Amino acid sequence: MRYWAWLTTNQKGATKARIESNPDPIMPDIAPFSYLIDLLATIGPSELTWQEISSWCGLTGIKLSVWESNTIKRLSAIYTSCANKYHDSTAVSPFKSVEAPKVNDDDIRSALRSGNFRD
Repeated sequence: MRYWAWLTTNQKGATKARIESNPDPIMPDIAPFSYLIDLLATIGPSELTWQEISSWCGLTGIKLSVWESNTIKRLSAIYTSCANKYHDSTAVSPFKSVEAPKVNDDDIRSALRSGNFRD
């Protein structure tokens, strides 16, 4: 949510949201919970009240579990708080894509065969 808020707000002095200059950002892997983000985006990411969530459920016929409702409400609060924080700021991205270091299979085999598990 923090990263989404950062992407959808503009940097200090800019007139466009950060995501407009990077339309295909690397997003964190949130499976299997991505559907909750999709639901929040459909309802509206601003801080939601229980009444708004209930009304949306009634209008769409979607039945949310208590856990899902609580999570959507909390995510909406996080989004709103972070959007306010990141709007018109020079804050760096709260998400850094970290790729696993490349490991040479031969080095692993050699270490396992020799019993040398330390550098």
